[in-house]
Amino acid sequence: RYAKIQSVGKYSDADMLEKLEKALKGQALDYVQAWIDSPNPSVTKIMSDLEDRFFNVDTIMQEGLSAVMLFKRIRTWDREQLENYARVVDTYIHLCTTVGHSIHLNGRLPGEAEDKLPEDLLRDWMKHKSGAIATGSWLEFSFFLKNSLKYLKVQVGDQNGRDSKESKSKS
Repeated sequence: RYAKIQSVGKYSDADMLEKLEKALKGQALDYVQAWIDSPNPSVTKIMSDLEDRFFNVDTIMQEGLSAVMLFKRIRTWDREQLENYARVVDTYIHLCTTVGHSIHLNGRLPGEAEDKLPEDLLRDWMKHKSGAIATGSWLEFSFFLKNSLKYLKVQVGDQNGRDSKESKSKS
């Protein structure tokens, strides 16, 4: 990609180095800052090192899976925690799809991922995945989480509606 951008834009190495330094942030910039500041920086070498570190498929997949596995167990039906967990699971699914490893998404998801759920929701998931057409896959788990969140929002909405009716009738 780097070579294509450089040739299409007809940029010099110095121009590319300047653009690269402006574009990089956080860990990526920290990772190559010493090379950028060196007397004769090689933009090609810097880009190669960045690609090896940050665009390594195995690293990307492992980091995505680690985020799921390191998520703390959700003890109750906490909407915010469930939404965050659903987002982490979806991010892993997106990573798998993006790097061309969507085959992983059809396999059974590890029990450690399931065990993050509150007990009653975990029981519902276990019932669901033991159904006749269920696969217990990552994609199915993500869909289950999203449906559970929709159900929770309906429950909260119903409860809020009842609470406001009760407070009006007491007035």
